[in-house]
Amino acid sequence: MRLPTPAELRNEMKTLVRRAAEPARAGESVKIEIGRAARVLGLPHGRVKRYWYGEIQVPPAHEVDAIRAVMAARTIAAPSRIVAAPSLGSSLHVVYDEDGRTWPVGSPELRESLGYTVGDFDVAGFAVRCLGWTEVRHEPGRIHVRIAPRATQPKAIDGAIQALAAARPAEVVLSFRSGLEWVEETVPSAEAAIARIEALADGPSATGKRFLSVRQPIAVLFRDKQRYLINMLQEARRLLGNDDRDAAVRFAAADETGRTSVAIGITKPGERSQWHWAHLGSALRFYSAEDRQRLIGTDIRNSPDTEYCEWCIEAYDRVVSIGEPVVEDVRALVLRRSGPPVESRYRRMLLPFSDRAGRSIVLVTSDFRPLSQAA
Repeated sequence: MRLPTPAELRNEMKTLVRRAAEPARAGESVKIEIGRAARVLGLPHGRVKRYWYGEIQVPPAHEVDAIRAVMAARTIAAPSRIVAAPSLGSSLHVVYDEDGRTWPVGSPELRESLGYTVGDFDVAGFAVRCLGWTEVRHEPGRIHVRIAPRATQPKAIDGAIQALAAARPAEVVLSFRSGLEWVEETVPSAEAAIARIEALADGPSATGKRFLSVRQPIAVLFRDKQRYLINMLQEARRLLGNDDRDAAVRFAAADETGRTSVAIGITKPGERSQWHWAHLGSALRFYSAEDRQRLIGTDIRNSPDTEYCEWCIEAYDRVVSIGEPVVEDVRALVLRRSGPPVESRYRRMLLPFSDRAGRSIVLVTSDFRPLSQAA
C-alpha cells in the first residue's frame, strides 16, 4: 500500500482541524475557530494554528493518528438519553454535557442521570465542577453562565457559546472556578462573554495564554529575601568575561538543587535563532531523566513542548540583546511527553554571557513558588 506523501498529510491535517472547528458561527474570528478545534482535538492552540495554515511540513505520525481517531469518534452518533433542548427564552436554565447535549436544570431526567433523585442538591454546580459541564441561565436582560475552565469539556463549552450567540442582547454574569473559589465577572454583552470564555478555556491564566512572564527589577530578589537567587547572582559574577562554555556548564552542574540550566545560542540579524541545551537541571520535573539525556546538545525545540521552548527562546534572545541579568515572574502550563501538563509558577533569573566563537550563553535558574514546579 502506498504511503501518503508529506504534502498529502499536510492537506489532510488542514482539512481535519477545520472540520474540528465546526459548526462555524456567523461573525466569529478564525482565532475562535482555531481555539474550538484545539479543545476538540486536545492540542495546543499554536499547534492547531500551524496545521490550520499548513505550516507543519511533515506531520508526525502520532499526531496524525490521534487527530484521525478524534474526528472518527466525532462522527459516531451520541447515545439518545438527551432531553430535547428548550427554546431560547427568559426561562432557559440548562446545563450542557460533555457531548454538547442539553439538560434542563431541575428536570427529573437530569437528576436521575446523575444519581441525585432526592434532597436539596445543587445538581448544576456539581455537573460544572466535577463533570466539566457548563450552565446557562437566562433572566430578563441578563444571562448567567457558570464554567470550571480546567475541567470543562470542549463540547460543553461550545453549547454555552452557541446559547450566547443565539441570545438577545443582554449583559452576562460569568462565574468561573479559580482554584477552590468561584470568581464572578459581569461583561456587557454576549459577544464579550464568548471572547472571555474562549480565553478561559484556552489556558490557565485570565488571558488565555499558556505562558506569561512579568519582568521584575533585580532589587526584588533582596526585597523578597530570595537567598538562592541572590547567591546564584553573586556567584555567577566570576563567570563574567569567561569565554569558556564548559565553565558555565560546570557552574550549573555544581548547583546541588538542580535548578540551573545552560542554553547555548547563535543569533544573527535577520535569521532564526539557534539554541541548544548544554546542561539541563534535574529539578525540571516535566523532563524525565531520559528526556534530559536525549536533549543535551540538541536543538531546544526538540523538547516535548515545542511552543514552550519557542517562548523560552524569545526570552533568551531578549536577555542577550539587553546584555544584563533579567529577573521575571513566570506562569506556564507545560506539556510533557507523557502524563498530564504541569502548571508552573516560578521566578526566573536569566544571566547572559558569550564565548570567543560568538555564541551566546544563558544561565537559566529558577526559584520555586508554593505548589508549583519551576522550568
